[in-house]
Amino acid sequence: MRFIRRPVEGILLSLRSLILETFLERVAGFVIIMLFRRFVAAASLAGGGGLVAAYAASRAQLSSSVTPSGSGSGSALAEAILALDGSVRFVRAVSTFALVSLDYKLLKSRWKRPSSDSQAKWRNFTFDSPEEEQRYKAERTAVHLRSANRLLNVCKLHGGLYTKLGQYVATMNHVLPSEYTQTLAQLQDHAPARPYEEIIKVVAKELKRSGGDELQAMSDDDVVSQHFSQFDKAPIGAASLAQVHKATTAADGKRVAVKIQYPNLPVQVAGDFATFRALAFAIPKMFPDFEFGWMIPEFEATAEMELDFCQEMRNADRVRNMFEEDDHVIVPQCLPELSTSRMLTMDFMEGDRLDKTDAMEKLGLNRKDVAKSVLGVFSHMVFLHGFCHCDPHPGNLLLRKSKLDGKPELVVLDHGMYRRVENHFRYNFCLLWKALVTRDDALGRQATADLGVPRGYDLLSLMLTFRLPDSESPLGGKLTLEDRKQLIEKFRGKDKLTAGDFNSFMEALPRDMLFVLRTLNIVRSLNKSLGGFSAERFDAMSQSMLRGLALEGDVGEMRDQSSAAKMRETLNEPVASEIFKKRKSWFDSLALFFKFLYLRLNLFFIRGLLTLKDILHERKKRSAIINGQGKAREMG
Repeated sequence: MRFIRRPVEGILLSLRSLILETFLERVAGFVIIMLFRRFVAAASLAGGGGLVAAYAASRAQLSSSVTPSGSGSGSALAEAILALDGSVRFVRAVSTFALVSLDYKLLKSRWKRPSSDSQAKWRNFTFDSPEEEQRYKAERTAVHLRSANRLLNVCKLHGGLYTKLGQYVATMNHVLPSEYTQTLAQLQDHAPARPYEEIIKVVAKELKRSGGDELQAMSDDDVVSQHFSQFDKAPIGAASLAQVHKATTAADGKRVAVKIQYPNLPVQVAGDFATFRALAFAIPKMFPDFEFGWMIPEFEATAEMELDFCQEMRNADRVRNMFEEDDHVIVPQCLPELSTSRMLTMDFMEGDRLDKTDAMEKLGLNRKDVAKSVLGVFSHMVFLHGFCHCDPHPGNLLLRKSKLDGKPELVVLDHGMYRRVENHFRYNFCLLWKALVTRDDALGRQATADLGVPRGYDLLSLMLTFRLPDSESPLGGKLTLEDRKQLIEKFRGKDKLTAGDFNSFMEALPRDMLFVLRTLNIVRSLNKSLGGFSAERFDAMSQSMLRGLALEGDVGEMRDQSSAAKMRETLNEPVASEIFKKRKSWFDSLALFFKFLYLRLNLFFIRGLLTLKDILHERKKRSAIINGQGKAREMG
């Protein structure tokens, strides 16, 4: 009767899901209505011309300041609006999490059966036929898609950190199902923009703050027109934390791009992090394998620094100096006199988005040349400089054609999220990469031990190169059947790697590694979308790795960067390439050149031997297959 029981169970559980989902939505709606009633009560205390007028006036006040200013009933109403907005966001986020959790719990109860082995309880699936397994996979895909769309809806409604978090999740295609990454990828291009009326108040307030006393009595429009002869109302781009408007400076008529932080964002961010902490506490209670609370302080520290546009200006100036000898890497020049911690003014740059399908054809550029340029820039950041752009998605990169030699020019934008990796980490990560491309098992295990992950060599090899260290298949080539069987046996066999095991491994990694893996993963995705191959990506990174090894310097020790203060302190310290640049002489430059040449020849020689070994190994396998077929025919 099992073939009857399964469909009946499915119908009953689907009905229970519908009832509980409706119940949760009603509860969330009830809570929001109660909060709105509290807001109405605060509005009635404020007096004035009705609820709508009071709400509009308070909204205008909030749009022009980080926190409610003034005193009396108007300030009380503004605070009530902040409380209402924060409470609604909290209720919506928690109810969405509850619905997603419910969906997965019901899926688990429908398909999983207890196992006799206590170690594997509730881990083993039981299917009566391949058709039943296909039905399970189809149902699981539907749950993934529903959950991803719910998260997308919350991110679009809330914006800010939710958009930033959704964008990050969209890049985790090496960990998460494609339903999540493809659905949330919409956030890379469609972040909601704020009305011009709200944004211009932030611009005027920031200009007044950095200007003299004579600006304080002027109207917002007069303050803006005194600094900008033209300020476009429509934004040319909107991101998770800010939007960009095109303008013209009044002083010299220069075309500029003005990046303005969204109104009231710092207060909103503080409330959102309270929600994240609550969810990080609740998730492990329902899904023990998904304990991600350790990521919240790291994300919080990064967001705090990203909200400071003065730090972003310092980052941009630093990257421009790092690539000053490369005419094909462009970083817009910032204007300090028209910039504050919440507003950043920079040179306006022409160019096409990197992911624009017809951009390269229109410019007459080769896709491989563009991919090579992208790989070179970000590989140098990781391996040579140790100063990494951690958000290099296509919206932050513009493509142009050089007027000098016709080669691709890459305009790098949005310098808010950077990580200065310790020289100890940078050098040992170079050694790890060298071990992976030369199949030097002893060097790789020593490098991971020095990085603080003594048992992580196999898993890091899989994450970085998509193969185990002892794989016989060429780096950048397709996995052999033997390699696939080995991977399945190692990670899906009796001692399979669970989500909890992977989470524990990620938590044990150096924090620098988390940011570097994020950057390399986004660059890998970019290379794939540009038509590049894995072998070309490995080659470009290997060249940067060799330069990084040549620039050994003082390796030093790993330092704690867990808090925002420590991150800010270390972020602005010199990196290895800057230290060398300050003290280099003609002798240092010559010695560096010969060291790089030696390392390059050494790598070329080792890779050549490995290639020859692969060819001989392949011929030996083919010969064995042919001989086996011959013997089979003789016996037949």
